[in-house]
Formats: sequence, C-alpha cells, structure tokens
Amino acid sequence: MNRFLPLLTVLCLLPLGCETGQDRPNTPAAATMQTISVSDDQDQSGTNHYETRAAVGSDVVVKLPFQAGTGYSWSLSSHSDGLSLVRMETQALKGNLPGGPMEAMFVLRVEKPTQQTARLELARPWEVDSAPARQVEIVIDGVATNASSK
Repeated sequence: MNRFLPLLTVLCLLPLGCETGQDRPNTPAAATMQTISVSDDQDQSGTNHYETRAAVGSDVVVKLPFQAGTGYSWSLSSHSDGLSLVRMETQALKGNLPGGPMEAMFVLRVEKPTQQTARLELARPWEVDSAPARQVEIVIDGVATNASSK
C-alpha cells in the first residue's frame, strides 16, 4: 500500500488544477457574455430591432420565445461575417408540457471590431413561399480589446 501512496496523491491532486479553467487556450480571459431576451411583443411591421455592444471574442446570447406544437421554429437567416454561431438550443420554459412555451437560444461570437448584424426568423420550415411570422434583427457594435488589437 505504501508504494502506491505517491501515485494516489498525484491522481487526487490532478483534478484540482484542471477545474480552474486557467489552462484552456480557447477561452478568452476577458470574454464576457451578454444576453438579449426578446419578448412576445412586436411592432406593427413584425420586425424587432435590438442593439448592443460587445468586445471581440465575447458572446452575445439571444433568447427568443415560441410555442411548441405549432410547427414554428427560429432560425438564423443571415449574419455578418464578423459573427459566428457558437451554438443553438431550445428549452421548455414551464416543464415539459406538450405544446407549452419554449425558448430558442442562439449564442453568437463577435469576431471583428466593427458593426455586425444578425437576422433571425420565426417560420414553419416547410412553408418556403410564405413570409416569416416574425423577424428579429440584432445589431452588435464589436469593440476591440487590447488582446484583439494585437
């Protein structure tokens, strides 16, 4: 047992250094996350417009409501080349009720220190000749940070 003690000590201490996230090269040190929560309300044109500022390398989360069971879903119809889609997911807002309220979440990463635009549409994917039920435009002013301007 005594000859395994140094090995057990090393194995027990390894996870402590890994959990801090300090050695993750893909995680920008100054990266922050902003959230835009789109409400159910919309203007007369059916388009909503939101603006924010975000540092290059940071993420902007856009949360959009929709109703399950209707066939409508949110999609990222277009975005500037200075934005990248990190991930998209959906979740139930009130348990797992069939036909209940849902939320789509798009995580966009700011890649360039210029004004960027993303357009999202709520539509039924099979109704290709119909206008979307709702459109949301997100304008993000990308701000250079000391690390991104080097």
